[in-house]
Amino acid sequence: MKLAFISPTRYLERISIQGDIEFCLAHNALTSEEYRRYYKKQTGTKFTILDNGEHEGSQVSYEDLFFLAVELGVQEVIVPDSLYNGAETIEKAKEFLRTFGYDLTEPSIGKQLCLAVQGKDLTDWFPCFMYALKHPLISTIGLTFDIPFNVCNLKAPTKTLLQVQRRLELLEIIKETYIKTGKVKPVHLLGLSDPLELLFAKKYPFVRSNDSSSVVTHAMKNIKFLDKGLPGEKVEGHLDFNARIGRDRLKVVDYNIQKVKGLIR
Repeated sequence: MKLAFISPTRYLERISIQGDIEFCLAHNALTSEEYRRYYKKQTGTKFTILDNGEHEGSQVSYEDLFFLAVELGVQEVIVPDSLYNGAETIEKAKEFLRTFGYDLTEPSIGKQLCLAVQGKDLTDWFPCFMYALKHPLISTIGLTFDIPFNVCNLKAPTKTLLQVQRRLELLEIIKETYIKTGKVKPVHLLGLSDPLELLFAKKYPFVRSNDSSSVVTHAMKNIKFLDKGLPGEKVEGHLDFNARIGRDRLKVVDYNIQKVKGLIR
């Protein structure tokens, strides 16, 4: 499994560079020259995913997503989706793919496309998953960390572990569907509730990669990862991309990165 570490802009060369792959947020690339310059440089040497910004509440326009993908030279684009809404996600994806899908995937541009499968419950989520699985232009299945529904009667002692269990249950459904249909597409895990999840997710051969700012957001609270993940609940909230991190906290970031890498070895 390949890892991407999301970082405040001023630490991209210090933190994100340590990932196996890169994860670029489109709205940041539109507003920060420093951010855009870093990812433009990385795309020549590392597999880079361009995210549409929906989870951060900053989804960029279809046109901006297309032109950024071409300008930056990224290898994969997460097509527009609608948080926790499978039906809307399918409609957004259809519109984007009709307008830009063939241009992005034609050989001279050569982008892979990923759809972040959404849904308010399993009956909303599963058709969205099947749409992504069957669509010839979608190469990768995106699976978000904050699943808003239970697949079965799950019980967990904490909210963080419940989120871990929910996504692992969906990985089981994906595995079973792959077996039944004979179709297999790689899965990218969007975000992370607890690094412990990677210990289990790596057992699925189709899980390709993960992006997360967790190593940073917890280090900024001076929280060190244990050998098997978080010592407590996940820190809530989005990363501040303008944040400054003290020297001691940067050491904690490095420590957390090594712990996460150790989980997937």
